Amino acid sequence: MKKKELEKFKNKSVPQLNKEIADLKIKAWDSKQSIFKGKEKNVRKASAFRKDIAQLATLKSAKIKEEMTESSQEKNINKPANGGKAGKLANKQETK
Repeated sequence: MKKKELEKFKNKSVPQLNKEIADLKIKAWDSKQSIFKGKEKNVRKASAFRKDIAQLATLKSAKIKEEMTESSQEKNINKPANGGKAGKLANKQETK
């Protein structure tokens, strides 16, 4: 996938990326089948599809992570850095 094509996908939403990934998986499967049947001689074509799928999956996970951080910032979740374990540990040490 060229950089320009990848830039186009950066503006798409997660469901749209899921659809594109599904389409690429179908194309990759068709390409593998044509290679096995001897119709296609270009074996690198199948690996190019796998690479494109991986790039889009990485982009999708980055978008999901970005959306999660934005939503957590909007909710203003204030959790202690240690997960609230300091009080529990202090209580255990006092009882011993």
